[in-house]
Amino acid sequence: MRFVLASALALASLVGTAVADDAADRKAKAAALVDAASAAQAASDYPTAIAKLREAYDLIPHPALLYNLGQAYRLADQPWDAIEQYQRYLAVEPKGQFAAAARQHVAKLKKLTAGKPRPVEAPPPPPVVEPPPVAEPPPVVDTGPTPPAPPADPAPAPRAHAGGGWRRPTALALTVGGLAGVGAGVYFGLQARSLADELSTHDGPWTDAALAKQDQGRRAETLAIVGWAAGGAMVVGGAILFAVDRTRRGAAEVAVVPSLSPTTVGLTVRGAL
Repeated sequence: MRFVLASALALASLVGTAVADDAADRKAKAAALVDAASAAQAASDYPTAIAKLREAYDLIPHPALLYNLGQAYRLADQPWDAIEQYQRYLAVEPKGQFAAAARQHVAKLKKLTAGKPRPVEAPPPPPVVEPPPVAEPPPVVDTGPTPPAPPADPAPAPRAHAGGGWRRPTALALTVGGLAGVGAGVYFGLQARSLADELSTHDGPWTDAALAKQDQGRRAETLAIVGWAAGGAMVVGGAILFAVDRTRRGAAEVAVVPSLSPTTVGLTVRGAL
């Protein structure tokens, strides 16, 4: 039976239904695909005809192309697919130009497939993956017996003062800070004594200036006490850390005794450094 494509009428009916440029472009592409499908079908190349018709339907979904697909599937001996396409066409155009022919084909194909299961398309085989080439092992060269490894040098014994390297810098910092604090205490102590001597010779009424000097002397005395106490404690702490560091390094024991006074600060060291 000679097959006549009905898509030419479908394409002509769509002119003017979309934007001119886009519609013209899609129409030209669809017409080219329909021509290719017609040529393939005439050469009994039904898979190519089906693929071209589907592409044309994606561009211009006209019912006539569904009828053409039904024809191509029928000629390709795929009755179940042909029935689907004919029924799609009849659902859109039940009174269309090809409706009577589509119903006749559906009736014949249903009788042909009655009681037969629809074949299930087998999935495509998985791609064959070539195993990577196995590299040959390098040749073994006999070099004779392996000489014994030289004995490892014994690890140096840990020093007795390991981990205590922080003591000497800390002791130095405490000593310097303590001497600065004691020096500040001496300065304010001298200032407090000077003000006290000046006020002890005061004779007459207590003016605001005299009272201000009295408050200044008390503050200086307080700062002196704080400087002596804090500075002395820091000096003692630094001396103790220094002595501990020297003892851990193997030196003889050292006794450090601070000597503080309102005007001087010093350390008495007993033992051998």
